[in-house]
Amino acid sequence: MRLISGLIGAIAALALLIVVVFLLLPAERLAQIAIDRLAAETGREITIEAATRPVLWPDLMISVEGLEVANPAWAGTRPLLRSDEAVLQVGWRALFGGDGVVDRLDLSGADLTLVRADDGRLSWRNGESSLLPLVLRQAELRGGRIRYLDRMAGTTLDVRQVTAMIDLNEGAGGSAAFATSGVANGTLMELSGTIAQAARFFEGTSQPVRLDLVWNDGSLRFNGAAALGGAAEGDLALRARDIGPVAALWGRDVPESIAERIGNEMAVRGTVSVVTGGSFHLRGGVVELGETRLNAALDLVPGEDRPLVRGTITGGEIGLGPAFDFAALTQDGTWSRDPIDVSGLFDLDADLTVRADGLGVGPLSLEGLDMRVALTRGRMVFDIAQIGLAEGQLAGEFVINGRGGLSVGGDLLLANAQAGPLLEALAGDAPLEGRGSASIEFLGVGDDLHSIIAGLEAEGDLSIGQGTLTGVDLPGLARNLDELADATEFDRLLAEFRVRGGVVISEDLMLDGPWGGFIGAGQINLTERAMDYRLVPENWPERELAVPVLINGDWGELEAVADAEALAALAAAAAADRARAAEVARLLGGPIGGTDPDTAPEEETEE
Repeated sequence: MRLISGLIGAIAALALLIVVVFLLLPAERLAQIAIDRLAAETGREITIEAATRPVLWPDLMISVEGLEVANPAWAGTRPLLRSDEAVLQVGWRALFGGDGVVDRLDLSGADLTLVRADDGRLSWRNGESSLLPLVLRQAELRGGRIRYLDRMAGTTLDVRQVTAMIDLNEGAGGSAAFATSGVANGTLMELSGTIAQAARFFEGTSQPVRLDLVWNDGSLRFNGAAALGGAAEGDLALRARDIGPVAALWGRDVPESIAERIGNEMAVRGTVSVVTGGSFHLRGGVVELGETRLNAALDLVPGEDRPLVRGTITGGEIGLGPAFDFAALTQDGTWSRDPIDVSGLFDLDADLTVRADGLGVGPLSLEGLDMRVALTRGRMVFDIAQIGLAEGQLAGEFVINGRGGLSVGGDLLLANAQAGPLLEALAGDAPLEGRGSASIEFLGVGDDLHSIIAGLEAEGDLSIGQGTLTGVDLPGLARNLDELADATEFDRLLAEFRVRGGVVISEDLMLDGPWGGFIGAGQINLTERAMDYRLVPENWPERELAVPVLINGDWGELEAVADAEALAALAAAAAADRARAAEVARLLGGPIGGTDPDTAPEEETEE
């Protein structure tokens, strides 16, 4: 009993001595002892600016100001962690040779910077070990900021006003649960989830993970397996009325025009996998945009200069909404001079096969899409196998090239289409009706629509079978009739044309009907939006009684009239004939049979 009493007394004296020693040491010195211990465990420089008197029992609790944990030199000048105020709770066993774990860490005004290097190195790891599960069991963060700089993927995540609770159950080897909120690009977002084994997750080993991201206009849920800064695979479900906040997390903006075309709500679900190195894969994907439903199998992989997206998109009717307004291509009756921004063509490369039942582009309806879209270094090529347009078929190639300035070009063939519905959709008016075909090879260069039209170069042809020109009576005008019909019925319309500097030049238009035919030539100035055309009668039953028809004026005020000079010439010829008849009668001694030459009846002829 004396021995036991002596041991207890010695232990009590030793404990009292330890307490006295700690009470006599300055607060900064006591804090530095704990900080040095953590620095030895992490292999990182850790500094503080000031400390308050610690709480000694049951665990050592230290409050410090200006806590800073350094990042490795390759990660940049920002520290891994910088906090205005930090409270650390450390068990005595951990402090004097234990497992080096901080039981609890409360941070106020913290700034956390995580970096992944181009070669895959992670700033929060010390060699093969991660710092985070090694030194932490529980943490609370208030008023903080988290940056994640992924130099390998070229993306940045920046979240401010962060509040977070992190609970690492059973220490570093147990599961983790967390609930956080913060503001990313002006949007308040809440993230919660669980990780099966936190230590292995932070070390880069894939673990079962569940994530729920919620913001005002949507939610994103992931259930699968992942590792911090590494691979991930699982089921993804996204539903949003505004996808801007999600895109902004990866430093991307959603153009307003695209946001308008999506409609009120969109949803994406499928199996996703993210491979270390930055590639993203979607399988069994279903994309819903308003009433549009698409199936997608896509890969997004890093390229030498930019990411590459490839795969297939299939579906039913795709509606792009009213944002495609062809009338908006003009301003006050002239082509728009607003600069066309094609910088987005250089954000990524693409190789996509698109097949869909239909595509609605404003008033224009496309059916049976089958095409390949290839985007390479700012040059986008639409290789169209077939697209149903105006009851016909469109095929060919259309190119948008952003290299060295904007240019557009193509070689397109539209076969067996209805002219009326196409013109109605494009111009809001259908002065020409009939089924036919057209082809065009063209090139336009310029940074705005006006410049492209003004410099347009093209070659093409047009062929329409039986049809109608509404609003004009060409045969009536050619005959100079007083009463005109409100349309011209024709059997065939053929024309070849070329475009030089925005001016359409045609010299061999042919228009045939039961009344005869016309040969046409003239120009259409696309820049000035004006026409100057002349139609000459040909193969008419009464050719001498028909005159050319002129069509000229601005597009909105076109006027078709009989050629005044030709009418004057015809009247002069008729007058000359009457004068000649009178002169013949005078030479013969007067009117034959005592009649006036202008009123004499025709002589009867014998059989």
